[in-house]
Amino acid sequence: MTAISVIVPVYNVDLFIDRCVQSILNQSFKDIEIVLIDDGSTDQSSLICDEYAENYSNVFVIHQQNQGLSGARNKGIEWALKNSDSKYISFIDSDDYIDPDFYDYLYRAAEDSGQSVSICGFTSFSESIPLRQVHAYSASEYDSMDFLASHRTVATIAVNKLYDKSLWNDFRYPEGKLHEDEFTTYKVLFSAKRIVYVDIPLYFYYQRSGSIMHSYSIRRLDGVKAIEEQCEFFHSRGLANNLYSAMHTLAIGYVTNIQELIDSDHPADLVEELRKKLRYLLIKHGRRIGFPLKRNNRWIYSVAFPKTFAIGHQINTLRKNILQSANIKNKTG
Repeated sequence: MTAISVIVPVYNVDLFIDRCVQSILNQSFKDIEIVLIDDGSTDQSSLICDEYAENYSNVFVIHQQNQGLSGARNKGIEWALKNSDSKYISFIDSDDYIDPDFYDYLYRAAEDSGQSVSICGFTSFSESIPLRQVHAYSASEYDSMDFLASHRTVATIAVNKLYDKSLWNDFRYPEGKLHEDEFTTYKVLFSAKRIVYVDIPLYFYYQRSGSIMHSYSIRRLDGVKAIEEQCEFFHSRGLANNLYSAMHTLAIGYVTNIQELIDSDHPADLVEELRKKLRYLLIKHGRRIGFPLKRNNRWIYSVAFPKTFAIGHQINTLRKNILQSANIKNKTG
């Protein structure tokens, strides 16, 4: 039995894929197979994938027409479920890389605890590769929903985890959408019930300045929809901590997208639709989600109620001018 199937979606990453695959091949834990999903690459990525499959018996390649990150991950999941006897499944993005002890620590955490999901920390980089820091192994168990409420980013991303493969019998990533992790991971964690966390940054996430996540597209609203679905999920199951944590994230998402839509000259009715949703959150749940009407939160309320805050600003300016004028007159007698 192979311990771990590592699924790597590949699309036009010929500058980065060697770094990624080599970091997997150089793991201190060796009982792994690597499944490269070439998602219709038009650069040299396809050839590089084939070369790895020819030179390493534990590397497999699947070529398909471009279906996006979700479609590539789903293809890898289906391959692992049908063609592999592996116990665990893992996702690595092809422009990222992992610490040499990534799978050793995550596998040990899962096996020792008996939990079906193990998670580690991550760090991002954009240019120079971070220097490796050696950390002593340690792991802690959590209720999966408590962990999600307190560690939203670490808990939500797909790639810093080791999953019992059976969890994926019932889940797939939504194809044609951005923020696929936000749509999916929380449901997998809910199904797992408990997780084990290795609080060490063993995953290295590469932030490309030209990537779609760093330039605004109306498709970014997929992220808002994903968090709205999370709120419905948590509300229906009485998970108050998760609900309010998600609402906090949703409020920030509304604000960010409203500002981006205005700057990008998108339709006013779309902006107003998001504003209405933001107003509802702030009026009904502002204090619970961490945004009471206080001075340090005025910027959020100014986005939700721009006319009110514009009038207030005009009144304050007029009041200051009147007081300043009166003060000048008093001084001159």
